[in-house]
Amino acid sequence: MGEKIKALRAAFPHTLPILTGYLALGAAYGVLLSTKGYGVVWALLTSTFIYAGSMQFVSVGMLGMGFHPLSACLMTLMVNARHFSTALPCWTGWAVQGG
Repeated sequence: MGEKIKALRAAFPHTLPILTGYLALGAAYGVLLSTKGYGVVWALLTSTFIYAGSMQFVSVGMLGMGFHPLSACLMTLMVNARHFSTALPCWTGWAVQGG
């Protein structure tokens, strides 16, 4: 157990920049939700069930418009399509190694 605590103490300072970014984005999301009239429960629910951070911000506007499943799916695909360009080199490398 002592080695795990020692490793945690060594690694924790290196995680502070990421923690700071998450805290800033979380605060911004909370402020956005509260200005639209949603409470803490909504923030917790959307943070639990929406895995794409940018979609959380988009969902605030979509909640105000009313829920349409097809438009929610299309919007999620459009917002997350940016990941295809970063994943493309991984796909070509996998095809060479796997085949």
